[in-house]
Amino acid sequence: MNGTDHISLYLSIVDTEKYCLGWEVYATFKLFVFDQIRDKFLTIQDAEGMIRRFHDIKMEWGFDKFLPLDSFNFLPNGYLVNDCCVFGAEVFVHERSAKRDYLSMIKEPSNRIMTWKIENFSTQQDKAPIYSRIYVVGDLKWKLLVYPKGIYEGANKAISVFLYSVDCVTPDLKIFAEFKLRIRDQIDNKHAEEKTKYWFSAAFSDWGFSQLLLREDLERACKGFLVEDTLIVEAEIMVMSTSSSRYLSRNCTWED
Repeated sequence: MNGTDHISLYLSIVDTEKYCLGWEVYATFKLFVFDQIRDKFLTIQDAEGMIRRFHDIKMEWGFDKFLPLDSFNFLPNGYLVNDCCVFGAEVFVHERSAKRDYLSMIKEPSNRIMTWKIENFSTQQDKAPIYSRIYVVGDLKWKLLVYPKGIYEGANKAISVFLYSVDCVTPDLKIFAEFKLRIRDQIDNKHAEEKTKYWFSAAFSDWGFSQLLLREDLERACKGFLVEDTLIVEAEIMVMSTSSSRYLSRNCTWED
């Protein structure tokens, strides 16, 4: 992955469902491949043993170019013997006493589905983006953003849809949301829908999908996404929380 002609090797944290919302694990680690001929390890680690932060959005760290394939496949190197190889990791988990986020989590908040009916959609193709009105979910305010001609990877080929946090205006406020974005199929209910989760902040106040719906599907009447020049966009928040900073030794526990 991102390492042409190389083996890519990563350390990934698992069983994170048992951790509380906002969990973080700080670790240093080494990754290795075993030389089965000389009984020794080729070991790779970050420069100066850098501490890596594993969390809900970033659950793996490692090396895109761990080992060139020609070195791995060269039998005298001892990495591949009888079509068998041995990889491993040495991990050190660090305790942290620092400023942490105290989280207040809300599941299935009130008014969690935001429905935006965009009429005369064809007349708004040159606007980028189109903003919805403000929706109040629980006690937080949100908007929906639509790029009719797409943005980023979806430019000129897809409809891009994002959820925008109105409340994230100060640097110390962060808002977590697990949510779905969808464009409704108004005929067969076969909606274009994706699910994601994100920490919103003043610096990063929107998140979504640059290719939620391809324009070729939008323009096919039988698909039911655009009916009488009306597009229906929805966001549904399943979980959300706000954070405030406190000094804690640790507000989550985990097993090493």
